[in-house]
Amino acid sequence: MNIDNRAEIIEEVDIFEEYRDRSRVYLDAFLSIVLLPFILINLKSGELVFSFLLFLLFVQTLVNTISYIYKKIYIFPTLSTFSVGIILLIVGIANIGIHVTYWAYPLLIIYHFYTPRVIVKYSIPIIITGLALVTYMYHGQTLALRFLATLFLMYFFTSIMIKVIVEQQSKLNALAVRDPLTGAFNRNYMESSFRTAIDRAHRGNGTASLVYLDIDHFKSINDDYGHHAGDRVLIEMVSMVKNRIRKVDEIYRSGGEEFIILLADTGLKGALSFARNLREQIENHRFYSEIKVTVSMGVVEYEKSQDMEQWIKLADMQLYNAKNHGRNCVMPLVG
Repeated sequence: MNIDNRAEIIEEVDIFEEYRDRSRVYLDAFLSIVLLPFILINLKSGELVFSFLLFLLFVQTLVNTISYIYKKIYIFPTLSTFSVGIILLIVGIANIGIHVTYWAYPLLIIYHFYTPRVIVKYSIPIIITGLALVTYMYHGQTLALRFLATLFLMYFFTSIMIKVIVEQQSKLNALAVRDPLTGAFNRNYMESSFRTAIDRAHRGNGTASLVYLDIDHFKSINDDYGHHAGDRVLIEMVSMVKNRIRKVDEIYRSGGEEFIILLADTGLKGALSFARNLREQIENHRFYSEIKVTVSMGVVEYEKSQDMEQWIKLADMQLYNAKNHGRNCVMPLVG
């Protein structure tokens, strides 16, 4: 999987998922305690339908609390609990009074947090409009307009805050796994990817190869053209690699001018062909300020007797051999 596609997946991860799972048990436990006196109060007042709905919500939250404590699962999904809450609001607005609308604000905020954003985007405006219509039917236009305006204000502000949190978290995630200059994945992320490739090979689902790449005489580029030019060369070269690798392949920056390319499901022959073509393309390309660049590469196919460190070390040794053979060449490890 190439850099851009992997980055999209990383950024699209639901960052609230972990917190939802851990925090919902506290919400359910709190509601199961708070709801009980309201059930008794409304039962005493003769609001049988409202009391029954409160009891239904109480049962769901209590069962979820107990099931999560003992089995780490929720019996009732969020949508079920929220649906009962919305019905409670409608019945309450119609039969008890306008003060029931107070509960709409925390309910919608909770729904916003516990529901994927794509669903919230379309469902909350519909819910708000429906609640406002019920309010208009039973309590008049003025209260309905106030209710509608304040609910939408809360919805927009909550959406903005969640969007800011998601965007900031996505930036932090990107910084954690990618080199900020070139966009290649960093060494920390490389290790987890290599372990995945090794596990896959041990399960008998294919092989993988490494191409260890180093820019020849990179220090002279910085000395002759400046560090800005050197940075531009690194960026352009990674871009070239990204355009050549498949969606299942990845490139990592392992050092200053050193990069490792992981070719998934690729044996030595295919990796060697890829490396030779890439070396030729880089040699024929004119980088920033017409700079001519060559690279040396070491190519190693994974063997099941190797661990991750051995695999990388062998690729590094082949890169070293390429440099000893005059640079601007590809050295495979032939078993």
